[in-house]
Amino acid sequence: MNLKKRLQLFETLRDEIRGFLISYPNVDENNLFYFQLLNAIEQQSIENKWFIPNFILQSLEAIVEMLDQSGMDQLLSAYPNLNNEHSGKDEKVLVISAGNIPLAAFHDFFSVLISGNRYVGKLSSEDHLLLPVLASRIIELDPYFKDRITFVESINGYKTADGKSALHKVIATGSNNSARYFDYYFSSYPLLLRKNRNSVAILDGEESLDDLLALSKDVFTYFGMGCRSVSKLYIPTGYSISRLIEGLLPGIEAISDHHSYLNNLEYQKTVYLMNSSPFYDAGPFILVENSSLSSPISVLYFEYYEDEDQLLAHLFDHSEHIQAVSTNNLSMRDRINSFQSRWAVPLGRTQVPDILSYPDGVDIIQFCNL
Repeated sequence: MNLKKRLQLFETLRDEIRGFLISYPNVDENNLFYFQLLNAIEQQSIENKWFIPNFILQSLEAIVEMLDQSGMDQLLSAYPNLNNEHSGKDEKVLVISAGNIPLAAFHDFFSVLISGNRYVGKLSSEDHLLLPVLASRIIELDPYFKDRITFVESINGYKTADGKSALHKVIATGSNNSARYFDYYFSSYPLLLRKNRNSVAILDGEESLDDLLALSKDVFTYFGMGCRSVSKLYIPTGYSISRLIEGLLPGIEAISDHHSYLNNLEYQKTVYLMNSSPFYDAGPFILVENSSLSSPISVLYFEYYEDEDQLLAHLFDHSEHIQAVSTNNLSMRDRINSFQSRWAVPLGRTQVPDILSYPDGVDIIQFCNL
C-alpha cells in the first residue's frame, strides 16, 4: 500500500470523526464507530478526572484539523519516496505514550503507519480507551492493517518464539526520570526519546483582548498539562497585568469549577501566602513572576523582557526544554521559525499542531524509515 492510499484511509477516518463531533452528544448509536467512541469518551472521563469530555472532544477536533486536506497534501509532497507500493521499511516500532492529555499517542500512531511500518503501542493507563477505538475503525476500513496495529500491556519480554527481539525501533515519551530508564532498557534499539517540555508565549504589548482570549486556549486547555500548554509568558516591561488578566479570564470558565483543579488552586494560593511570596490573584488562576519554564497546575509564570534579541537568544539556548512558542509578533515568529521550523505559532494555536509539527522537532516518519 503506497503513501497516497494510506493517507486516503486516514482522510476517511477524519471525515467520520468530524461527523461524530457534529452530532455529539446526540450521536446515532446504530453507527457502531460512533457508539464505541461515545462510550470510550464517557468511560475515559470517569477513569481519569482530568480528561473531561470537553477536552477529549477538543483533542478529536485537533486531529480533524491536523488531517485536513492541506496538511495531507503537504505530507504527500514531503515524502515522495514513500509513494510507491512497497514504500516503508515494514518494521515494528514500539511506541510508549504519555497520558497527560487525551489521545496524546495519535500523532505517533499516524506517523508510524503512514511511514509504512507496524505500530506496537504501549498506552498510558491514564489514556488507554480512546486510541484503540480509532485503531479498530482503521482496521474495519481496511483489514490490511489488522496485523500492522498491536497494543501491548507491557514492554517487558516482547520477543519472538526463538527468543529474538520482535521490535526494530522505539519511540518513548515520559518524564525526565522515566527517560533514563528507557534510555537504558532500549539501549540496543534506535530510540526516539522525549522528555519533559513546556511551551511559552511572547507578548509585545500590541495584543487585543481577543488575542489574549486566544492565548487562554494555549494556557488552560487540558488544564495546562500538555507539553504544548503555555506555562510561561514573556511580557515587555510595563505590560498591564490587569489587562492581561482581563483578557485571559473568559477562557478559563470551562475548568474553573473542576474539583481537582480547584484543589490545586487552593493549595498554590496557600503556599504563596504562607511563604509571603508575591503573586497576582486572578480568581481561578494565579500569575507569578518566575524565571522557570514549568509552572504548577493553576499557576501561570511570567517574566519581563526589554530586548527582543536577548529574549530570543535565551529561548534558543533553552530550546531543548520548549515544545512550542506562541506569539502574534510576526517578526519574532519568523526569526524563531528560522531557528527551528514550525516552532512558533500564532496565539491560540499551540494545541492544534499541523501534520508536520513533530514533537521536539524530530521527524517521526524519517526516524521510522532510517
